[in-house]
Amino acid sequence: MRSFGTWLAAGAGFSVESFDGQSSIYGPLATWVMASSSCFNGLGVVIIPPVGYEHSSSFRALHVLAQELAERGCLVARIDPFGTGDSAGIAGDVTSFQAWQNAVQEGASYVRRGGAREVLLLGCRIGATVALLAAQSVDAIAVAALTPVLSGRRYVRELQMMSLDHEEAEVGMIVAGTEFPKSLLADILEVDLVRNRPHSVPCLLVARTGSSSLESKFAEKLIASDTEAEVWVSSALEGFLDRAAEEAVLDATFTTELTEWICGWAPGVPDVDGASAALGDLSPVPSGPDCDATSLTWAGRRVSEKFVTVGHDRLVGLLTTPQDVISPAGNLVVFLNSGSDPHTGPGRAWVEMARGLATCQVSALRVDMRGWGDSPDGPRGRYAPGRPYDPHSLDDVRAIVAWLCQQGWDRVVLAGLCVGAWLALEVARDTKFGGVLALNAPMLYQLGDPIIVNSEAWQLSHQAEIAEIKREAATGRWDREDRAGMRPPAGLWLDSLVENGIPISLIYSSDDYGLEYLTDRLPLRLAAAQESGSVRVHVIPDIDHSMFRTWLRPKVLEIFVDELNRGIG
Repeated sequence: MRSFGTWLAAGAGFSVESFDGQSSIYGPLATWVMASSSCFNGLGVVIIPPVGYEHSSSFRALHVLAQELAERGCLVARIDPFGTGDSAGIAGDVTSFQAWQNAVQEGASYVRRGGAREVLLLGCRIGATVALLAAQSVDAIAVAALTPVLSGRRYVRELQMMSLDHEEAEVGMIVAGTEFPKSLLADILEVDLVRNRPHSVPCLLVARTGSSSLESKFAEKLIASDTEAEVWVSSALEGFLDRAAEEAVLDATFTTELTEWICGWAPGVPDVDGASAALGDLSPVPSGPDCDATSLTWAGRRVSEKFVTVGHDRLVGLLTTPQDVISPAGNLVVFLNSGSDPHTGPGRAWVEMARGLATCQVSALRVDMRGWGDSPDGPRGRYAPGRPYDPHSLDDVRAIVAWLCQQGWDRVVLAGLCVGAWLALEVARDTKFGGVLALNAPMLYQLGDPIIVNSEAWQLSHQAEIAEIKREAATGRWDREDRAGMRPPAGLWLDSLVENGIPISLIYSSDDYGLEYLTDRLPLRLAAAQESGSVRVHVIPDIDHSMFRTWLRPKVLEIFVDELNRGIG
């Protein structure tokens, strides 16, 4: 299997005409490519993922589907439209829905350069809408649309129900860390695929069980048209779209059936022995850690970014560096998976943070552990999909640190949110490296406890226990027990962190229960840790646990940079 990342429309980017007649630059576009090393059926498949939280919940499902298609001989390119995933920009920079359709054109051109005789588009949610609208312009042979957005007005209403209001946010809406500018929303509002069905291209519509009236009407139009069309109703979509990323599951039967349908459009490759000749123009399989690199603009400055593979398990990551820095050199901040989010982070926060650090002359790596994002499953696939607190993740983090130190980085600093912070702190108890930047670390959690997925829901279900801790704290019980050497696991954890001497920055939102637990249950241990000089605590008012309030992310970045400049200890 050939699997690598590459950049499309790199360099200066490419221009599109936005709806208000202004020319805008969109690029480069991050693309993950998969192809078999032994067979090629002549079909190029361009995958367009959803946007926002659905991007995280569907990430592993689309990765697995791409892998199965590649194993069957397809050349697969999963492309992130501008401002989404790992591509350049933020969604708040997108002024036109056409910009996302242009990404499909880039992907189709790429697989055709790789030898594909036909191109099929596969999209999910808003990505499926993009695929349907762009299909004719790229001369696609067919489209597989997984529960597409059929009504822009209904989609925008759904976004409004989940959006965050903030007077300083100069965008139309902020939903789960994704910014939707007013101009983009205006374009989306015009989408009505039921009334204005795209030009005739053979189509497979995959709807969820309990389909809406809009999906039923769209399905009726598809079936009544002269174009070849099929409609499936599948509960498999609910397994990875209607639930949190931590709970997402993928039905193997569904992926097999969908792969069969897609491969049915393959034209075959006459007169080609194997895939090597047909794929000769594609980026080569890397012999070392570097796959492909690009330069992009972030906050008015140029930074460099490249796909890399880390360690013997070939974990997938993206390395972001200041443009004038030749790596490895200086500090390297490593962003670990949070929850079951891929390497892009919660609400794409790690993409923003990594590039923000690079503008401050600090390199950053966002990486997937086994079973997460684009990294391998591991032996016999037992690590997929990744789940919070998987025991093997500790092995992965230790391996990441050891491998990066061997590459010659001056100082490796682990950064994580929630479970990612927990993993970094756990490894810091017995491993020597540069330090930890821990966001909202749940230090009360111990392996074997019920998994904390939603911190707010956990607090509601443990109100009696929380109230008891506060009552006993007021009586001084916890201080007395601490002085007598009676400490809960989190207290022993703090002690071992101080003993190992690694610089630790604990960064909490002001209402996070992880901080509340430490101050109520372990005030003496926390004070002792801070007095040792190894541990520093920062509190950021108003920022939420998942960092979805995008306008407050610069405060987190400021603390990161300040801690790194102070030598993080």
